[in-house]
Amino acid sequence: MAKAKNDVARAIGKLRAEGIEFLRFELPDLHGISRSKLVPIDAAEGYSRKGLNMYGGVLGLDTASNVISGTGLNEEINYGDSKLFPDFSTVRKVPWKSNTAKVICDVHFNDTSPIKAAPRYVLKSLLETAASMGYDVMMGHEYEFYLLTKDTHQPLFGGVHIFNSTRNTYVPAAEAILRNLLAVGIEKHHAGLADCAADNIGALGGADDGVGDLRIGHQHILHIARQIDDHGLADAERQEAGLRAADRSGRCRRFDA
Repeated sequence: MAKAKNDVARAIGKLRAEGIEFLRFELPDLHGISRSKLVPIDAAEGYSRKGLNMYGGVLGLDTASNVISGTGLNEEINYGDSKLFPDFSTVRKVPWKSNTAKVICDVHFNDTSPIKAAPRYVLKSLLETAASMGYDVMMGHEYEFYLLTKDTHQPLFGGVHIFNSTRNTYVPAAEAILRNLLAVGIEKHHAGLADCAADNIGALGGADDGVGDLRIGHQHILHIARQIDDHGLADAERQEAGLRAADRSGRCRRFDA
C-alpha cells in the first residue's frame, strides 16, 4: 500500500514538474469513444488514490450517448456511480494542449469490484487466458480518415492516391499527425495522407496506445487536424498536383480547438 501511494505521488510530482495543470482521466467505452473527466493537477493525486466518480452507466451508452436498457449498468442499478483508477504507465502529454496530460483508467463499482464489461478488463482477462496457454498476443492498428476541403467538405482530391508522394504531403497534415501520434505513444507507424498504421506490439500496450480502441485513435487524429494551419499549403505542391497556385479552396479544414 505504501509503495502504491509513493508511486502515485511520484507520478503526480513528475507531471507538476513538467508544467502539467490538468490531468484527463480517460475511460474507453464499448465503442472506443473516450469518456473522460478533466481534473486540476492539485486534485489529481487525491482522486488517483480514492477513485474519481464517473457515471456508472457510461459503458451502457450508444455512440450518441443515449441510455440503452438491459445492460445492467443503468436503471438496473439506479444509475449508480463508478470510480476511475488511473494506470500511470499510460500517462501521455496531450500534444495539442501544452498544459494537459491524459491517463487511461480502470473502472470499478463503488464496492471496489471491477466492471467486467470494460474493454480493458476484457482484454486483460483474454491476455491472462492466452498466457496460461503459452501464447503472447500481438496487435496492430490501422487508422483511416478523410481530410476535407474547408468550403465544400469534400475530399481534397478524387480517385485513389495509392501512396502518391505529392498527395501524401498535399497539405501539412500527414507530418503533423505523425509527430503527434508519436507524442501520444504510438511509436511505430507509417502514414499516407488518409491512413496510418502502427506495427504489431503487445496487445494491452497496443490497445492503450490507441487509447482503448481504434475509434479513440480517430479522435486523436481529429484533434490533431484541428490544430493544422489552413494557410500552410505549399503552392509548389499544389501546382504539381494540377491546382492553380492562387486557389486555396483545397485547404485542410480548420476547427476551433
